[in-house]
Amino acid sequence: MPPSLRRSSILFTTLILSLSCASHHHHHPTTRHLTTRPATHPTTSPTIQPLLDTRHGTGSFPLAGPKPITSLSILSSSLHAGYLTRLTPPDPSNFLTVQGSLPSLKLLHIDVSNAHMRPDYRPAEFTKKVRTERSFTVHRLEYIAEPLHYDEASASIHLFADDARLDLLRDDKNTQGLILAGARQGQFKFHVSSEDLNKFLTIAPHADDSSFTVLRAKLALACDNPHTLCADLDIRARWVLLPLTFSFHGRLTTTSTGSVTFTELSITGYDPGGLLVAALVNPSLHKLNGKSQPIISLPDPQTHITNVTFSNQSGLTITIDFAQQ
Repeated sequence: MPPSLRRSSILFTTLILSLSCASHHHHHPTTRHLTTRPATHPTTSPTIQPLLDTRHGTGSFPLAGPKPITSLSILSSSLHAGYLTRLTPPDPSNFLTVQGSLPSLKLLHIDVSNAHMRPDYRPAEFTKKVRTERSFTVHRLEYIAEPLHYDEASASIHLFADDARLDLLRDDKNTQGLILAGARQGQFKFHVSSEDLNKFLTIAPHADDSSFTVLRAKLALACDNPHTLCADLDIRARWVLLPLTFSFHGRLTTTSTGSVTFTELSITGYDPGGLLVAALVNPSLHKLNGKSQPIISLPDPQTHITNVTFSNQSGLTITIDFAQQ
């Protein structure tokens, strides 16, 4: 099977593990050929890389062009142009507020609610040689997208931080962006409805490989408690002319320090194509079982995740609190 299909299969698991709380929903018709699920391993395995590592530009605030940020007006215009290359807000002239003076800002407020992501937008790719050019402080940082529309699906994001540090990153190709390096306190909240989450699962693989088509995606999420998430995903798809029917199951458990532990990860195939997907992807999933991973890493060593919670009310909500300790 080509690497593109393997990447698409892993995309499902990555999306679920990035988003998903816990309780079992195992429903498999007896007429299907089941593969064996791996046993749950202890949760004391070594920590691996964070799911979201902002130190290399992931999740950056976009800055247009390579012009050095030497004044408040340049910062404001560069951010404004950067966001307009990314999305189309309802009012293109009035979604960004920057107050104060460099290097100490009083307010950075970005509200792109009801904006649409541009279909041709591709995130800026930083090279491996990324350096922190300079840092700013922000008394109050707010980013609001309630909701943000992606193609036919939508999700809501709300980020705030008090007494925050923003690092200006630049690579050897002069790609630049701002990242949240740390804060006295803050919170990131992500919400997506069940309907839109299933749309994302159908849309996402097409960006990777047009020969891979998701015909149906049905996701079930449940939370035993605010710190545990369980996901069951049934997929019916087609790669070229090969039918693929398989399901994914996994459990995610968080700690108060922001680490997540993966257990019960497996793919079950129900037809020849699905069995092939399971055979290709399960070895990688089995290696993840029992391993712990930080959900996010911030450059400031004094800023730590203080709480991560999940809720499956009206879809999926992930809330991440962070503070200096």
